[in-house]
Amino acid sequence: MDEPIRNQIISIIDDVDDMTIATMREDGYPQATTVSYVNEGLTIYFGTAADSQKASNIAANNKISLTINRDYDSWAEVEGLSMAGLASLVSDPEERQKVDSLMSEKFPQIADFLLADNRRARSCVIPHRPGNRFSARL
Repeated sequence: MDEPIRNQIISIIDDVDDMTIATMREDGYPQATTVSYVNEGLTIYFGTAADSQKASNIAANNKISLTINRDYDSWAEVEGLSMAGLASLVSDPEERQKVDSLMSEKFPQIADFLLADNRRARSCVIPHRPGNRFSARL
């Protein structure tokens, strides 16, 4: 990927708060869910409850697709990304701490949510790897 395209893709990822991820349910149907996320460059992190359907889906099949779109007023202004990759649970304590800090910085309200939520939260990562596929409407 050339540098100007990479920079524009990162700009979109940096500027948007929510993405839609698609996972595969056990019954074979896809499930699309909107989640808030943070990123470091092309590596994307999102949180989910440990007992959520998307966490179960990822545990069974970690292939996901996602879309990230900037807000727009007309179709001529659409600028967004469609990506495929592999999601995994963040298990390294240092990486988990980094994700918690990134999430708290971008979404200060997360502290209230975590205190009110009795379910154990999990962080997932979609690491940037050469095998991930990107398509973009830039």
